[in-house]
Amino acid sequence: MTRTASKRAGLALGALVAVALMLPAPAAARSSFCSPTGDFCIRIASQDGSPLMSIGTFAHRGRYSLCVTAPDGSRACRRFLLTPEVHDLFGSHVRWSRHYPDRGPGTYRVRWRQAGTNLGPRLSFRRGPTMHLRPRSVRRGGSVRVFGSAGGCAPGNQMILLSGAFPRANEFAGVPAVFTPVRADGRYRASIRIPNGRRPGRYAVRARCGGGNLGISRTLTVL
Repeated sequence: MTRTASKRAGLALGALVAVALMLPAPAAARSSFCSPTGDFCIRIASQDGSPLMSIGTFAHRGRYSLCVTAPDGSRACRRFLLTPEVHDLFGSHVRWSRHYPDRGPGTYRVRWRQAGTNLGPRLSFRRGPTMHLRPRSVRRGGSVRVFGSAGGCAPGNQMILLSGAFPRANEFAGVPAVFTPVRADGRYRASIRIPNGRRPGRYAVRARCGGGNLGISRTLTVL
């Protein structure tokens, strides 16, 4: 490699690492890789509860394939376009939940390919039931958004969200409950208004689906 090429590679690698550091924390142990020459970096991070699969490169252009192998062995490949980013880099950022089916909890393996060649090793992420609250603190009379992945609970099932902070229009086992369907992509979401008369404090939010507890809990603070 010439001195100019070596300098270019070093600058590109530094830029790629800088871009990678601006992304959220990795979702799994083997979730990032940069080529030794600095040609490209690939990474899986968590963004709003969904894996974000990213590539940054100065050596590649055009379209590439992104293949995801689910825990059950099924494989889905999609094609995406590399677009210009900072420092003459090209990149792509793909949200898993928007383009790939949720095959339940377990380890998902991801491969980047272009022109029949693998771009780096397989990376992976783990999936299971998840729950996110936005915001995590809410005033009485305000609304909170509860969303996440239903894990192995199949689309069409009812997700039951349980919390003493919720209105009592519906109940499950004596606890205020909100019912919302599991969507085709294996995710759920609900916007819930906290009653004006609810006492300020910290309340657990839990979930059931398919006849069982999902084993996840988050804390909502009512102000």
